[in-house]
Amino acid sequence: MSHYPDRLVASAAALITVAIFVAFTGTADPAITRRS
Repeated sequence: MSHYPDRLVASAAALITVAIFVAFTGTADPAITRRS
């Protein structure tokens, strides 16, 4: 339980990063998310 597969860690980190990025850009400027 102390160690996790590298794939799981990488995917989890990616999901967290994307979630924070989307949330930050969404609150900062919703036009950016709508444009893309």
